[in-house]
Amino acid sequence: MINIKSIKKKVKSKIPKNIRDFFFTIKKIPKRFPNHKIIKNYLKNKDCLEIGGPSSNLFTHIQIYQNINSLEVVNFSNETVWENKIKSGYTCNYYGNKYAYQHILDTNELYKLEKDKYDAVLSNHSLEHIANPIKSLKEWNRVTKKNGFLLLILPNKISNFDHKRPYTTFEHLKSDFINDTQEDDMTHYEEIINLHDLQRQSKEKILLEDFISHSKKNYENRMFHHHVFERNVINKMLEFCGYKVISSLDLYEDLITFCKKIN
Repeated sequence: MINIKSIKKKVKSKIPKNIRDFFFTIKKIPKRFPNHKIIKNYLKNKDCLEIGGPSSNLFTHIQIYQNINSLEVVNFSNETVWENKIKSGYTCNYYGNKYAYQHILDTNELYKLEKDKYDAVLSNHSLEHIANPIKSLKEWNRVTKKNGFLLLILPNKISNFDHKRPYTTFEHLKSDFINDTQEDDMTHYEEIINLHDLQRQSKEKILLEDFISHSKKNYENRMFHHHVFERNVINKMLEFCGYKVISSLDLYEDLITFCKKIN
């Protein structure tokens, strides 16, 4: 029997990434975020740091990768569910023939990165995987230049496996920060196991026992969505961390916030 999926994969591997990305970008034009021009123009020719990634959102829904001056990327481990095996150095091919410097660091402890180094920090569907979001945001603020920017894209629970879960309160996020909650925190484990909708996890069927097994190893794989965000809490959290919102947009899948560092 001919394995069509395997053939497509082999064919794709033979096409240079710059050509694949170009056609992927053209294909996604009708789905660009309504506020993409505002964000793209602010970030043109900027030196950026991305938390997690690279992300297809950032060259399809918003043409950021095509227009920035440089990019560095932070991932928490040498092997992740999303990026597979990675290593530090100029090893991150983020768009076409462009390469970013890859840092292997926890996203709330960027101790190797200088204060006020970047024009902007980009985060696409990563903050929800962090146990102490405010601690991370304050660290991202630290490495951002005065009057620099933050692009924060979070998942909207109505479109994914979190839709049964309650929204996280700002008081809870603040408590995590005050108590210096660490990334091995399992506070939300029971809630996730009981309310996670496995039918929306992926196109492939996942057994509950496998999901539980992966969840128990969250410190290693960081697959948890520790928190579930909504607009009012996002804005309060960003204000608390020294940002002013420039543009926000709540879509079915994404909660998009573009803001400026004010202190």
